[in-house]
Amino acid sequence: MRNKFAMLAVTAALLCLFVCAAWAGPAVNKVYAGNVDSFIKAIKSNTTIVLKPGTYNISEWLNNENNKITLAEGEHFVDTHTGIAKDSVHDGVQLDIYGLENLSIVSEQAKDPARIVCEPRYAQVLYFARCKNIRLENVVMGHTPEKGHCSGNVLSLFKCSGVSVKGADLYGCGAYGLEIGRCEDVKIEGCKVHDCTYGCAMIYDTNMTIADSSFYDCKEFTMFELSNSQVNFNKCSFRNLQGGFVAPIESKAVFSGCSFDAKTKEEVFDNIEYGKNIFVK
Repeated sequence: MRNKFAMLAVTAALLCLFVCAAWAGPAVNKVYAGNVDSFIKAIKSNTTIVLKPGTYNISEWLNNENNKITLAEGEHFVDTHTGIAKDSVHDGVQLDIYGLENLSIVSEQAKDPARIVCEPRYAQVLYFARCKNIRLENVVMGHTPEKGHCSGNVLSLFKCSGVSVKGADLYGCGAYGLEIGRCEDVKIEGCKVHDCTYGCAMIYDTNMTIADSSFYDCKEFTMFELSNSQVNFNKCSFRNLQGGFVAPIESKAVFSGCSFDAKTKEEVFDNIEYGKNIFVK
């Protein structure tokens, strides 16, 4: 009888371990990267990439003929490919990340954050498509070396879900600091978006929250291009934005506990007066 009870206890314990492992999800591999080669090679599902202080020039890696990488080809490729690829743009190539899950890219030192850069003016610095559970934390991202007009955005998300961007510094000359389209469950928190040459953010077919973030020194066109979306801005600040403030096309923009400089505040309330879907709390 004792042997029977012992066998049942072992079986129950093994079953518990199996169920607990299933609940815990897949194991996450932690990789420390100190250069762009180790960074890009570590981009896989179920991975946390910890970036040591320094500059990670994606363009240098993509332009190195010794680095073999798939070339992205058209919309079908976007919808089916998994992993990384390079995509041709007007003045070079950009890095694309497709269909990955549970990927985190974080700086090892928040006070000395890693800088992720690219050189082509028309390239997105980082482009994610069909990815789930993506985390970016305490990284600096932008184009290099000089400012200028371009059509490439800094961070671009397309058909992604479960994305957290925290403590990031996104700077121009990216056309927009953020481009977010057809995404779900995206949170931007404690970030800076500045010195972009078209505006701050382009958001379409996405409902999301942006909290405790600063938008400043962007110029040229509309700062927030919203289409078929609802964006809640909580405790954000807006200053020295040289262009139209917000264009909510079939969209709703809600500003709660936000601060505006005089010019931006005037435009916000002018838009409200004209009946646009803008709400300030």
